Amino acid sequence: MIELMIVVVILAVVAAIAIPSLIASRRAGYESTAKQKLAAVGQQQTAFKTLLGKRRYGSISELQAATAGGSPLLTANDTTVTGWTFSDEGTASATAFGAKVIPATGNPATYSFYISEDQTLRPMDQSSLYTKRSVTKQKPRKPNPCPP
Repeated sequence: MIELMIVVVILAVVAAIAIPSLIASRRAGYESTAKQKLAAVGQQQTAFKTLLGKRRYGSISELQAATAGGSPLLTANDTTVTGWTFSDEGTASATAFGAKVIPATGNPATYSFYISEDQTLRPMDQSSLYTKRSVTKQKPRKPNPCPP
C-alpha cells in the first residue's frame, strides 16, 4: 500500500511540472496560428484589390464573400483560432486597410497583432491604437551566457 502511495505522489509531482508546460505550448501554438492567418488576410487583401480588379481593399466579410477561381478568398475557418478574435480595424479604402487579431476572453495574452497595406505584421500592446506607428517595441534578446 505504501508503494502505491509513493507512485501516486511521484505521478502528481510529474503532472504538476508537465501540465503548465503543455498548456503554455498549446497557447503558443494558437498564437502562431493566429499570426499566420492574419498574414494570410493581408495577402488576400492584395488579391481582392488587384486580382479581382476591385481597385480598393475590402473588409474581412467582403473577402469571405468574394471568390477567385470558384473559391472564396477567405473562409470562416481562415479567421478562426481558439483564444483569438479577428476583426477589421478602420474602414478599408483604395489606399489602406487594417486587420487585427486580439485575445479572446480567457486568453491571458496582453498583446494583439495588426496588419495593414504594407503587409507588416505588428505586435501591439492592448492599450495602443491600431496604427502602423503604435508598434510594440521588441526587447533585444540577450545572448545565451552558456552556449551549447
